[in-house]
Amino acid sequence: GEAWQIAVCLPFLATLGGTQLNYLNKGLRLYMQTVFFPIYSALLMLSNTVFGMIFFKEYEALLSDGRWVGFAGGMSLVVAGVGMFTQRRSETELAMALTPESEEVSTTASSLSAEMWQRGGVRCIQGIIAPSSRT
Repeated sequence: GEAWQIAVCLPFLATLGGTQLNYLNKGLRLYMQTVFFPIYSALLMLSNTVFGMIFFKEYEALLSDGRWVGFAGGMSLVVAGVGMFTQRRSETELAMALTPESEEVSTTASSLSAEMWQRGGVRCIQGIIAPSSRT
């Protein structure tokens, strides 16, 4: 009885899983892990919550009890957190902001940070520009 349901759902789930894995790998390749993964996790949590609420018809209880205010507030906090993450400065911008205002030093720091970025990135710890251990 359930074999046909599994046969129908398995290709659909495999396609969705492959697509999600593809975008996860692209995101980790293009963005810093410390920025991408929290945003990815928050958006995954939001989508799972919304789809779960629809699938299990939990929206009926939320609307009838008036608990939707707390739910909407929690969702808004997650979205606000994601928005704050998108406003973060890059490591190169932080390194440049911490260098002295002297044009000569700034130019040297700029070329040094560009060279380090090409060789594997830079990370800024307490104002020191150091090569990162990105792979």
